Amino acid sequence: MLRFILQVLSCLLLMVSISLSRSIYSGQPDIDYYVPVSYAYKYGVHDPATGDIKHQSEERTGDVVRGQYSLVEPDGTVRTVDYTADPVNGFNAVVSKSGKPKKPRYVVKTVPATTATVVDIADDPHSARGPISELDTDEWHAH
Repeated sequence: MLRFILQVLSCLLLMVSISLSRSIYSGQPDIDYYVPVSYAYKYGVHDPATGDIKHQSEERTGDVVRGQYSLVEPDGTVRTVDYTADPVNGFNAVVSKSGKPKKPRYVVKTVPATTATVVDIADDPHSARGPISELDTDEWHAH
């Protein structure tokens, strides 16, 4: 028993001496670097087959975002939105329209008439005709 106690005490002394002998890292202090966010992009789509015609551009410097997008409306006019966003004024947008609206073209399609078929469900052997009794369930299991 004394031997066991001496082993435990020597292990504890070893761990304490190791923990005290470690030097604490005294490197450079942590410095927070702040780099203002900055980006810019632009793109455009021009697909006459689908009528999808639009453009967008945006740039950000720090907390200020400026941008513009435009699209061709179904009536042929162009809607343009110029916007800015910043922490002081929030989001602001100016919407403008240009061009003259085209008269809509209406396409009349004739759809063939269909007739509905009426089915009497009483002749359907799978339809329920009322409460299901034990006899009915036994007959069902027999099939």
